[in-house]
Amino acid sequence: MEALKEISCTLLPGKYASGVAVPGLYNHVYRYWRQVWGEIFTRAGSPASLNVENFLRQNVIIALHREEDVIGIVCACFFNLSAESTFDHAYLKTFPDETVRILRDQGSGLYTTYEYISIRPGFRKSEIGISLSDVLLGLCEKVFTFSDAKIALATAVRPAKIAEVLKIFGWIEVGSISKYGLDCVLLRSTPQGRRDHEDHAVSSLIEHYWKNKTDLAGLADQLEKTETNWVRRAA
Repeated sequence: MEALKEISCTLLPGKYASGVAVPGLYNHVYRYWRQVWGEIFTRAGSPASLNVENFLRQNVIIALHREEDVIGIVCACFFNLSAESTFDHAYLKTFPDETVRILRDQGSGLYTTYEYISIRPGFRKSEIGISLSDVLLGLCEKVFTFSDAKIALATAVRPAKIAEVLKIFGWIEVGSISKYGLDCVLLRSTPQGRRDHEDHAVSSLIEHYWKNKTDLAGLADQLEKTETNWVRRAA
């Protein structure tokens, strides 16, 4: 457990503006994402599904790493519920009409997505005795709470059993689809329904990484620009 606490947690943006110095870790994370998901999509018979635009649109990429050696990542993307374009985004097209209606009924604020989770071989539970996938999803839960988003959505590859982990955090299954040639579960969560992880060791590691994270994504700055925060600050 103490050795795992020596792993660093860094939040990165999906893209950098022109003229901004890009840290080396960002490029290592991108190469890791490209390799891992390129292999997954190729095995599923849909190599063209690896679309860099889906990496660039992420608001927060949570990376666990040692120096620039990437151990695992998970991504979170924010969508503004006041924007009509949100409901034409391809991500929502796979979700049931009922889920989209619930989003529309919110009227304003944010919804967030969890995407592209992966852990390097050698750091899986069978090797180290604790699930860093669970920890990464717990860190996404921290982003969810911090953002004040009204709903979170996720598409989880069924054989990877990520859906079962999300259910520990209070998520509910809302459907299933074939996406990118993969058998996937559709899931939804709300702030009212979320729960802490039942394993104390996992919860402890989540808290440790969140407390000691390096935020290169400017998470607070991103959220100061959202309608949700303007409303909260004016209240």
